[in-house]
Amino acid sequence: MWVCICNAVTDRDIHAAIEAGASTREAVTAACGAGGDCGACHHMIEQMIEARSETGERAGAPSLKDFERFVQQKTKDLQDKGGHEIEYSVSIEGGRVKLKARVSS
Repeated sequence: MWVCICNAVTDRDIHAAIEAGASTREAVTAACGAGGDCGACHHMIEQMIEARSETGERAGAPSLKDFERFVQQKTKDLQDKGGHEIEYSVSIEGGRVKLKARVSS
């Protein structure tokens, strides 16, 4: 699943960074680029780090509710940057969910 749309970073990329030792959002950004642009995914990244530290194991994928909050925040951020119409498309490629935003001013 895409977590950072701006930099095309997936949950798998973030989990790999966390498993390699990234324990802060800044460290995840340095490792894989997630969260290095608009910031809409910061909360999701922090939740993934927290889940990993709480369990000490591989964290599961974010919930549907987490994803909904992410899309709502991303939509707000894009509207704040002048986007009037925002259309998302969702596809599954190679067993991975991809979300793309098309913004019209």
